[in-house]
This record gives sequence, structure tokens and C-alpha cells, in this order.
Amino acid sequence: MAVTADIISATEQGLIGDGLTLNIGTIEGGSAGNIVSDLCRCTGEVRGADHDEAERTVRELEERIATVCEAAGAGYTFGSRVMIRAYRTPEDDRSCETFIKACRSLGLEGRLVSTRGGSDNNVFAQNGIRGIVVASGMENTHTTSEYIRISDIECGCRLVAELIRLS
Repeated sequence: MAVTADIISATEQGLIGDGLTLNIGTIEGGSAGNIVSDLCRCTGEVRGADHDEAERTVRELEERIATVCEAAGAGYTFGSRVMIRAYRTPEDDRSCETFIKACRSLGLEGRLVSTRGGSDNNVFAQNGIRGIVVASGMENTHTTSEYIRISDIECGCRLVAELIRLS
């Protein structure tokens, strides 16, 4: 457990770069309160708007784990898998242009922004189907204080209807 603590304390977490997050989500180990645990297991996630940068971050994490474990004489097993692949939709794509047009027709600001999120659109993009994800208006997302106003849900419904009308 002490080796794991060293690794985690040497690892920046949360938003660690422009559009890049790293989080250690679970830590488990030991079988009783009065023993020195011989095993600790952690899981985490790296998510980024740039796929190559996210993969580079995973490799750097594995190198850090190897270095700390080697110095402590500890063994480790590291595994990773790609759950979603980052993508970019060009601003001149029809989906972006239709979104901006729909927003303008409803008097909405309508901004195109990059996110670190994962959605069905990641799979569509990976298979050559371009599109965008329309934000729902949630506040404090992925926290215990997450919420959405009814007025934002209603506005989202009007936007969806306008997108359908323009498509």
C-alpha cells in the first residue's frame, strides 16, 4: 500500500492539461486492519480531446509506476484499454453549420467547443459518421451537486425540434 501511495502522490489528477484528465477512481487492498498488505489494486481513467496525448499520458503513468515499483522492490501489473477514441468534427461540417443555424433561429448563442466527454458520437466518428454532441445545460457535471434547470430542458427540446426541421 505504501508503494501505491507513493505512485498516487506523484501523479497529478483531475484536469492535468488542455482537454486532458487523469483520475485514479478506485483503490483497494488488504484483508484486515492489522496486517501489512501484500497487494493493492487501483483503477483509473485518462480522457482527452486529443487521442495521441491521452495515450502518451497512459504510457507516462505506466513508466512512473515501473520506476516507483523498481525502486521499492515491488512487482506490478499494468493494463489499459481504449474505451473511447477522441475525435474532432471540423467547424465547416454540415452538423456544425446546422447547429449554429438552429441556435441563431432560436436566439441562442450556440458555441462549438471541444470536450473530453465520451458519447455514442465517439463510435460514430470512428466509423466515418461526422456529428456533434449537443450539451444539455447541466451544471456542476460529474459532481454530487449536478443539476439542470427545467428551462434548460425546455430550451433543449426546442433546439432538437429546430435541428430536425433544418435537417
